[in-house]
Amino acid sequence: MLCINLQSIMCEVEHPNLSTLFTEYIIIYTYLYFLLKATQAKITFAYRDYLLRQTKHKSNEKKRQGAVKTYSDIFGMEGSFRQLEFD
Repeated sequence: MLCINLQSIMCEVEHPNLSTLFTEYIIIYTYLYFLLKATQAKITFAYRDYLLRQTKHKSNEKKRQGAVKTYSDIFGMEGSFRQLEFD
């Protein structure tokens, strides 16, 4: 016969066992870590030639037409601005 104690289940939900949660977290983290490493290895192996060719492509910024763009040209002025007061 199956007996369900609702009070014990609710207590477990409100106050979970931290050692169990930590163990589950470590298992999930380890699985995801190895999955990530395996995926990186597959991608690196599959696109190895392409990735090696891409490192040889560079742009020569001196050949660009127009003035040299600085950080402030792209993103605007930085600094503190005082509030203007009008009479």
